Parts: sequence; C-alpha cells; structure tokens
Amino acid sequence: MDNFLSDFFTTFAELQYYISIRETDALTEKYPHVTMDYERYISDGNLEKVLLGFASPEEEAEYRIHLDFFPEVQTEQDEIERRIERMAFKEAALPPAHLRSAIMQQVAQEAAAPVTTGTWYNRKDVHYEDVQPPHNKMRVHVGWKLLLITLLVMIAASMAAAIIFFYMTIGK
Repeated sequence: MDNFLSDFFTTFAELQYYISIRETDALTEKYPHVTMDYERYISDGNLEKVLLGFASPEEEAEYRIHLDFFPEVQTEQDEIERRIERMAFKEAALPPAHLRSAIMQQVAQEAAAPVTTGTWYNRKDVHYEDVQPPHNKMRVHVGWKLLLITLLVMIAASMAAAIIFFYMTIGK
C-alpha cells in the first residue's frame, strides 16, 4: 500500500510539473515579451517601479500580465505597499505648530459669520452641504422598521395564542 501511495504521489507531482510547463509554454507563446520567471521579475525591482509610478506603459502592461498569472506577484505587491507605507509614516514631517492655531482661528471666524435671511430661491450666499451619515452607521428606511415591528407583534400574538391553546387543551 505504501508503494502504491508513493507511486501515486510521485506521478501526481510529475503531472503537476508537466502541466505547469505546458502553461508556461502557452503563456510564453501568447506573450513572448513577458518573462515567465516571476522571481526574477520581482527581484529586478520592476514592482517598485510600477508602484511608484516610474514605469512605462509597456512595463505596466507586463506587470498586469504577471499579476494575472502569478499570485506571488500580488503577495509581493502587498508587502512592498506595506513597506512603503511604513517608511512614509516613519519619516513623515510634522506640520508647523503655528498651522493648527491658524486653522482653528479660521474655523472660529467661519462659525461666527452671520447667516443672511431671504427667500430660498434667490439666496446666492448660502452653501448647502450634503450631509451623509458616518460610514460605520447603517440607515434603514422607515418602512422596513414598521415591517419588522409588525412581524414581531404577529410572532408574539401567535406565541400567546399557542400558549392559550395549549392550556385550554390540557384543562379539558
């Protein structure tokens, strides 16, 4: 039995190897200008060039092809992005201290500005802002709330009726 399993897994590994070779050959035929050695592609710094915006359109097309065929490129891209982000936060320059006080003064002046009154159709000095709820809060339409309340009341009434019916049948 061990010999059979050993032969099976050896054959399976060989099959996977031949399939990967055929896929690589098919990709090479379809995209002759793209190298199928993704490890060399990664180590040459091509991902950094693309992510930092220094790549030519041809290099970006080659990057998209590698990204489609090799999940390792996506993994490496995520790692590079995390590395760049850590470096950016590590070496970030703090804004000047006087900048906060200047911003707070401007906010206070805008908040204290008088609001002019007039009819709604001829007010050119009023700026309306589209106020959206926070992204972590969910809004539910009133109709759905009413439906939920109705369903809960019906469930409670049916439970009460079932209990009453149960006690009526036991009492007989």
